[in-house]
Amino acid sequence: MKNLNESSNPTVWVDADACPLKEEIIAIVKKFDLNLIFVASVQLKKLHNREGIETVLCEKGTDSADNYIEDHSKPGDIAVTTDLLFAKILLNKKVFVCGFLGSAFNLSNITEALGHRLAVKAHLDSGHITMPTEKCGNAFDAKGKSKFKNQFHNFLTHALKR
Repeated sequence: MKNLNESSNPTVWVDADACPLKEEIIAIVKKFDLNLIFVASVQLKKLHNREGIETVLCEKGTDSADNYIEDHSKPGDIAVTTDLLFAKILLNKKVFVCGFLGSAFNLSNITEALGHRLAVKAHLDSGHITMPTEKCGNAFDAKGKSKFKNQFHNFLTHALKR
């Protein structure tokens, strides 16, 4: 991975406050030799001073990491986030966006995902549906992490061809 000042390669921006896949992202990005920046409003102690990884500590606040990424990313960069509204902002800026489950977002499916999220929230708020009480599995267990790595690798390969 390169320092931002040494490369014209796209930068991979990670909305890192709640990201459970930091090590997996590092492993994949390293294979592509891309710039990698984790942005968070909390100290990322495990990533601090690691070679080839930049971290940005933003002031505490609801959208401070999002705002930093929005202000500093450029068209052709890549972002990893689970925030659908933020993903749409970045997509409008021509940034490639991937979710924590490895799925690629585009302007068509992000609008659909936002609509679905609003519909589910409306049903939950009305009491017509409830959240399941039994455990539904962990998307970030070993199997889920492996799936993410494969999908994220494919996502980067596709994004870099454009």
